[in-house]
Parts: sequence; C-alpha cells; structure tokens
Amino acid sequence: MDDLQSMAIEVKGGKNVGIATLRALRGVLENDAALIVGLLILEPLGVA
Repeated sequence: MDDLQSMAIEVKGGKNVGIATLRALRGVLENDAALIVGLLILEPLGVA
C-alpha cells in the first residue's frame, strides 16, 4: 500500500446535531486534507 489516505469520522448522540456540525465536517474535508468524512448519529433526529 503506497498511498496512505485519511478519513475523519464524527459520532454524535443526536440531541445537539445541527448545521454547525455539518459545516465543521466540511471544514475538515477542505482544510485537513481528509479524503472523506463521515457522521454517525446514535439517536433519530427530531422533526422540526
């Protein structure tokens, strides 16, 4: 394996997940040279 890649994963409980969480992950993708990012949410999101 010659090319080492990176992936960032964030795990949230579900109560405080909002657009700021997604924007932070996008920043990781753009600024920290991650190839892919993932978000795992443990509880169902509430319907607004």
